[in-house]
Amino acid sequence: MEREMRIRNNSERTIRCYICSVGQVSRHFSLPPGRISTTQFKTYLHHLIVKEHCSVSRINQNISAWKILQQDVLGRQYQSIEIKRPRREKKLPELLSEDEAISLCNSSRNLKHKTLLNLAYATGLRRSELLSIRPRNIDRKRRVIRITGKGNKQREVPLPASVLQLLEVYFRAYPINNSS
Repeated sequence: MEREMRIRNNSERTIRCYICSVGQVSRHFSLPPGRISTTQFKTYLHHLIVKEHCSVSRINQNISAWKILQQDVLGRQYQSIEIKRPRREKKLPELLSEDEAISLCNSSRNLKHKTLLNLAYATGLRRSELLSIRPRNIDRKRRVIRITGKGNKQREVPLPASVLQLLEVYFRAYPINNSS
C-alpha cells in the first residue's frame, strides 16, 4: 500500500495516516486487511462514529484508505466496495469585527508574534503555510508571497505594504535565517 501511495505522490503524512487507518481496522477484527469484508468495514465505521465519536474527516480518511487498499492494492472493482461518505456539517465561522481583529493583531509586544498575527490576518494563510515562509518566498517588488500549501500546490498571495514593512523589521531583527 505504501508503494502504491508513493507512486501516486501522496504526502508523507497521508501515507502514514492511511497505513495507520488500515492497521487499526485490521487490529479491530484481528484479520489481515485483505480478508476484511465491506460489511465488516462498514461495521468498523459505525463503531468509530457511535463509540469513538470520530469526526467526519476521520471517517472520510478511513474510507479513502480503504478505497486505495481495495482498488489499487488488492485489485478489486470499486463498485463492489463503494461506501458513501458522510456529509460534513456546514457551519459559518465566527468572525471578529474589524476593530477586534486589529486589536488582536496589535496586542502582542513580541515582534515575532505580532508579525505572525498580522501576516495571518492579512493573507488568510494556514498555520503550516505561515510557519514555512522564508525571505526567498517574498517578492517585495510585486508585494506577493509564494506559498506551497497542502498537496504541494503553489500559489501567490497578495501582501499588503504595511505587513511587508513589518516583515522587513522582523527579518532585520532576526537575520539568522534571512538567507534560507
